[in-house]
Amino acid sequence: MQQTFSQKLRRYSKFYIFNLLVIAVFLIVGHFQHSILFYLKFILGPIFLFTVGLNLALALEQFIGEPLGRIRLVIWSILLSIFTLSGSLITYYSIFGRIYLQNIGIISFGVWLISIALLSYSQLTFNRESTDIKFKIDKRCFLVALISTIILAFNMFAYKFIPEADPYLYLDKIKDFVNTGSVNSGEARPVFILLFGYISSATHISPYWLFKIFLPLFVSLTLSLSYLDFARRFLNEKISWLFGILFLTFPVIVMEILISRPQSIFLLSLPAFIIIIFHSLDKKDNRRNLISLALILVMSIIGIKIHQFFLFGVLISLFALILFYSKEIRKNPLTSLLAVGATLLLLWPWAEKTGLVKIASSYCNFFYNHLSVSSFDLWFIDNYRNVDGVYMGWPGLSFICYYIYNLGLSLALLVYLLCLKSKRPHARTLTSMVLYLLLIIFVLIAEIFPRFGLAYLPDRAWLFISVTIPFVLIELSSRKVKSGDLKVLFFAILLASLSSPFLSYYKSGYVTNDEFEAAMFLKKTTSPQSLIISQESNAPMIGYFGNREFASGSSEIFFHKDFSSAINEIESTKSNYSGIKELKTEASRTKEEIEKILSTLTVKTNSQEVDLLREKVLKLEKLQVKLRDKEKKSKEIEEIYILYSTDKFESLYGSRQWWKNKNFYDADLSIFETDRFEEVFSNGGVKIWRFIQ
Repeated sequence: MQQTFSQKLRRYSKFYIFNLLVIAVFLIVGHFQHSILFYLKFILGPIFLFTVGLNLALALEQFIGEPLGRIRLVIWSILLSIFTLSGSLITYYSIFGRIYLQNIGIISFGVWLISIALLSYSQLTFNRESTDIKFKIDKRCFLVALISTIILAFNMFAYKFIPEADPYLYLDKIKDFVNTGSVNSGEARPVFILLFGYISSATHISPYWLFKIFLPLFVSLTLSLSYLDFARRFLNEKISWLFGILFLTFPVIVMEILISRPQSIFLLSLPAFIIIIFHSLDKKDNRRNLISLALILVMSIIGIKIHQFFLFGVLISLFALILFYSKEIRKNPLTSLLAVGATLLLLWPWAEKTGLVKIASSYCNFFYNHLSVSSFDLWFIDNYRNVDGVYMGWPGLSFICYYIYNLGLSLALLVYLLCLKSKRPHARTLTSMVLYLLLIIFVLIAEIFPRFGLAYLPDRAWLFISVTIPFVLIELSSRKVKSGDLKVLFFAILLASLSSPFLSYYKSGYVTNDEFEAAMFLKKTTSPQSLIISQESNAPMIGYFGNREFASGSSEIFFHKDFSSAINEIESTKSNYSGIKELKTEASRTKEEIEKILSTLTVKTNSQEVDLLREKVLKLEKLQVKLRDKEKKSKEIEEIYILYSTDKFESLYGSRQWWKNKNFYDADLSIFETDRFEEVFSNGGVKIWRFIQ
């Protein structure tokens, strides 16, 4: 029976009231900055962000005409929250050039308004069956979320800081964005900075805690729900929930979840994309599932501005679209080819303007240029040069640690799972090709290309091999598993999961307790106008925790040939710290590029050249502002300190030659015993000397 408009409105009225309540309270409490109500934003902020995604996910159900189910509804809500906000922020920033704190309420209200408008239109127009969002616990789903959260928390708090150096680099960039409202024009991953600057401002949660707790939890939740949803497609309930926590047996996955950086968004998205693609292709009789595949493509295109790995998202979504229309393509190959060609021609100007063509072509040229002139090295792992020019490698038997870190104790578990393969294997479908395409790509990057001299972050590729493996195993595992097998699997997963923090800790370069103590000493007892010269890997410890200006030392200081050259190097570091020289070089290069563009301008100059000129001029202005700020700080430097940490060599990194070179292993510290230096701090692992000028 056809429902009237008022009946439809009453059906959804409670959810609309909830929406209005969330947005109203969220916007109102933002004005009570000196009241206890203001702290409600810590809770309301995340609820508001999730509500935006939930509105859009419920609208998607109506458009495609079938319920998503609770798990995929949550996954879609997380994805749509992230990418809707990212798209809105980059659009706003492109139009106005800045995002100030006072704009946060406007952006929040605008994004919410779009989400609720789409939901209202879809529900009142189609009024199709939707997922029941009443609070009802799915016991196995709850168990998976609980176990993964507990194990992640164990890993998270085994080390009280954020692992590795990258997160601190982005924390500084987010801080600059929040203070200035702008992002460096040369920034390769601007949307990540805009997104977390916005989330921090909207929720008033410190970026540090967003990185330390919130982002890892969301990544872990999305991974566990994605694997669980996929396992339920192939396996019975008795075993499917175990696959929801299988990813925790891979130390590399656990570790990378904890290292919050742009790559984390791709780590969150990839498993979600896989289950959405599988569902859409399995139900391609419902042609409206094309909307889901198109959304993955759009999210991947937005994601390229978060991390270049989203190019793989573009690739698999295009591949999935081909599979979606495989019957039509086989029936009318020529027509299909012409349709694809026409679509590419129509989209080409847009792809060129947004930089998508430039990024794709640069990667193709990069791989071709490296592979066409390379030589073969069967055993590259002991010493290879990464794309950023750093010599890496795992010498001797340490390569075993590399593969254990990437596969962990799960290697034995993988063999066991394969032994459970049913006598009558599941029928393979074209859908499975998406998984194998991903595996082939990442194996090429991790193990094949490096042997031909192209080491394009093979360790990162291993991360996504590990992410893809559980999906493949789910397809290979049996539907019928005995109770004894369940116990073996559970305890194997538990043991492997609990071993991850120890493997990860041994592998990584952390800020140690001694180093943190040294950072607090700098923060409390030295002048804010102090410059600290140290090993390159101490930048997070000094810059973020110590809140002091950091300059990377040189071999002239730590491996001095004579006393005077070392002193001269220390004094010259003062006038060229924090990349002043590099900023001058970049500013000079940008000036030359502007002059070159100006010399070619004519009356017939197209809009792309004008846009490029405008971009270069804006970049030069920002570089000059940054350069003036650095030079001003350089003149204000009152004291210089030298910090050296032997803790840098305690982890597995300490056995790797590139890490030793980078951090001046076995440095000659005798110069610091002369009368030009005064030892002001020593706690065994770290020593600090004041340079007497």
